[in-house]
Amino acid sequence: MKDILFLLPADFDDANADDKGTRWYCRECAEVRGLLAYYHVKLADHLDVRAVAYPRPRPPMVELLGEAHQNAPSLIIADAARELPPHVEVKEANGHRFLDNAKAIGEYFAAAYGIGRPH
Repeated sequence: MKDILFLLPADFDDANADDKGTRWYCRECAEVRGLLAYYHVKLADHLDVRAVAYPRPRPPMVELLGEAHQNAPSLIIADAARELPPHVEVKEANGHRFLDNAKAIGEYFAAAYGIGRPH
């Protein structure tokens, strides 16, 4: 079983933004995408990367984590027994352990898959 990584698309519209028609990207999703590019060989086989739409609800996330946990990026940790770095805030919902920010995801990748740590 692979960790599940939810990311927003690289270019989306926010109908609620003041700048109508502006294209946006999520800074944290971009950071995680950068990690995927830097460490493709070490990470690719361990991850099930799934794109979710910008507007909520995000059904794939709601199905696994519930309505309250739709932040992207989010990583659901597949191995329930995996030890995690003590400084990483791990959340739990619907029986899943998950991380919901780029820094925590980077720290997890470093500990679990041997890539560099965020500086």
